[in-house]
Amino acid sequence: MSDEPTNNAETRKRWTAKRRSALVIESLRGATTAAAAARKHAVTVAASEQWKERCLSGAAKALRSRPRDDEALKEQEITRLQRKLGELVMASDILTEAATCLLVRREPLRHGAGCSLRAERWRSR
Repeated sequence: MSDEPTNNAETRKRWTAKRRSALVIESLRGATTAAAAARKHAVTVAASEQWKERCLSGAAKALRSRPRDDEALKEQEITRLQRKLGELVMASDILTEAATCLLVRREPLRHGAGCSLRAERWRSR
């Protein structure tokens, strides 16, 4: 029995990133041409060339002085911190209003019973 797969489904399952990178590296080192490597591994030349282009494009991204991924991560962090700031401002406003209610009414707030000084001021007009 040979190690060759018997159908296309088995071939697709077996082409892991590790095997694809081995084929690409073999071609890049000049040990063989892309066509010869494709024939040897029973893949199309187009697939071999596509993997090679993807590998080279990934290498270019990895070697940038400031990868774009870092910029995207910074933007995500800024967005997360802005949301957190908004939540803290809202919590501060709620606590300020509760403290004001305690000082004005001199009684603690009961659960579910809100104290809206803005609403009380509006009603007193």
